[in-house]
Amino acid sequence: MELKLLPDVFRFAPPPPPPSAPIDCRGNSTDARPRRIAVVDGAFCGSEPSSKEGCYLLSDDALLDSYGALECLGIAREKGTNLPAFSVWGFLHPDCWSYVSVRHFKRPWLLPSLISGKEEAAHMRRLATSAAQEWAHPSLGSDRVSKPLRVVVRGRCLPFLRAGYLNVLSRGMMRRDTHTSTVYEGSTQRRAVFVERVVVDYATSPVLAQIRAHHAGALNPVVQQAGEVSPPNNDYITAERARSLTIWRLIAVNLVVVAVNFVIAARGFYIWDFLSRKRVMEWIQMAQPHVGVTLRTMRVLDWLTRPVRWPFARVAGLFERGLGRRRGRGRGRGGQRRGRGQAGGRASAAYAGRLFARRV
Repeated sequence: MELKLLPDVFRFAPPPPPPSAPIDCRGNSTDARPRRIAVVDGAFCGSEPSSKEGCYLLSDDALLDSYGALECLGIAREKGTNLPAFSVWGFLHPDCWSYVSVRHFKRPWLLPSLISGKEEAAHMRRLATSAAQEWAHPSLGSDRVSKPLRVVVRGRCLPFLRAGYLNVLSRGMMRRDTHTSTVYEGSTQRRAVFVERVVVDYATSPVLAQIRAHHAGALNPVVQQAGEVSPPNNDYITAERARSLTIWRLIAVNLVVVAVNFVIAARGFYIWDFLSRKRVMEWIQMAQPHVGVTLRTMRVLDWLTRPVRWPFARVAGLFERGLGRRRGRGRGRGGQRRGRGQAGGRASAAYAGRLFARRV
């Protein structure tokens, strides 16, 4: 795809009018309402009070004195919003624009207005910076955005928009080098994709040269061409290699687990064949009907022999304790402790035997 140089009428766009007057777009004369770009307070753009560059509101719907502003500049709208499509808008420098919140009233005779204030302006500026990094507008209804948004542009960047460079840069092949990270916002967190560089089509090199010559401050610094892309970061390469090594290790572990499962399955078939040849299952099936009678008989025998087993168990316990004491007398203090421990172990074993005999 070949792109020719823009004509002079677009290359050197006329300077914007004084900040006090809106910009009229000379479009279709059949429009019932002329398209205009309204001027708002410079505080919405983050400008100093003494600045005379102006701050312009871009809104396609009627808001203040602005109407059809995006259409006037030839910028497509984001679907379902009143914001410019970020696939085109992202080429604009983040310092050239910001967001503003719109307050709508329930009473129809009250016109919508822009929410002002230092805290609100700082919040909108953070949203614009985040959007420029993620190359996407924030979604309405999230924790960060509760009211409809519009964009405002500094007066020094308006000639760049009126020249139509954004649409030219967004044509052709384009590559975005991104990385994913976790963003913590107060008590919440979210996964975000950040754009490190945007590599545009090589056919746009003449237009890109014009922009850098006449509108260098209005172009997003992440925009580059294929020949200008800096070599990849060594830290990034190291991280990718470590990630690939981790993946291979996981694959190796999974292969070992699969091999162990095959061995266990083979041994299981061997054991099953052995049990089948010894007819173990047949013996189990033959003995199964008599299990209940056997258990009841063992319980009855346990109750009948308990009076006889109890005295013998007591005598055996006394004999073991006495034997342990005799052995411990001829030893020192450490030997006494060991003898008591051995006697206690024997007593515990005897007690466990008695419990087992009772249960049987």
